[in-house]
Amino acid sequence: MSLLKENINVAFRSIRAQLLRTILTVTIIAIGITALVGILTSIDAVENKLLSDFSRLGANTFSVMQKRSRGHRRGVAGKTYPRIRYREAMAFKSQYDFPAVLSVSTRVSFSSTVKRHNNKTNPNITVIAGDENYLGTTGYEIEAGRNFSANEIAGGSNMAIIGKDIQDKVFKS
Repeated sequence: MSLLKENINVAFRSIRAQLLRTILTVTIIAIGITALVGILTSIDAVENKLLSDFSRLGANTFSVMQKRSRGHRRGVAGKTYPRIRYREAMAFKSQYDFPAVLSVSTRVSFSSTVKRHNNKTNPNITVIAGDENYLGTTGYEIEAGRNFSANEIAGGSNMAIIGKDIQDKVFKS
């Protein structure tokens, strides 16, 4: 037992004699552990975000989009690509022969304002035109109300599904 006490006393004397070195060592170890925990937490957060975003789309989801046009550089005209026309999209949808849920949609506007009486939103509302399968293929869920029916889409009914922000801002009651 006295040997243990002697070893502990020698250790404390050594720490006191090398106080600056001890403080620096402890500080470096603490910073290293804190950085490691922070990095692992950040990686887990990014991984969870990516997994939740991809799982919302489903394992067998893909999108066909128009290729973006290239801008002008040093006097050289950019290349433009033809738009995917509605008839082309509908022809693809009708000719697609595999068991799958298909949806045709387009972004109509990136900066619209929604108004009702004296209430209006900021001009940052995105308007998307989609068919009856759009919500299912993009992973959106309806909190209240219902989705479009195939007959409403075919008949061109004037209907809209709005988000919670528009409901709160424009349709307060």
